[in-house]
Amino acid sequence: PALNESLKHSRNNWRVWVSKLYTCLDLNRFDEATHACSVLLDLRSSNSSQQVPELEEKCVRAIVGGTLEKYVQAKEKNDTIALDAARRSLVRVQELLDRLEAMSNDPWVYETKA
Repeated sequence: PALNESLKHSRNNWRVWVSKLYTCLDLNRFDEATHACSVLLDLRSSNSSQQVPELEEKCVRAIVGGTLEKYVQAKEKNDTIALDAARRSLVRVQELLDRLEAMSNDPWVYETKA
């Protein structure tokens, strides 16, 4: 709650978004982590925020792995609601990877996307 309150007051502060990313990863909230990554990419592409760091490989891999794991678990349980949610999450992760691919030539991006 405190982190969300902080984001209400300073949406363009990349440090708060990085904190949200790490917190979401710790809590296995991969959709919110994907959103935080998208905002960080937006901030990075804007001219005013040149200090925004690149997304870390370990964070992106954690999002991809966690989202895939949730999909597999939903499929094994034959839970249609969770399966639909996992599919939507996979689409968001794919969009994130597409954006990363367009912005970066790092080999790990292509490897993760495969």
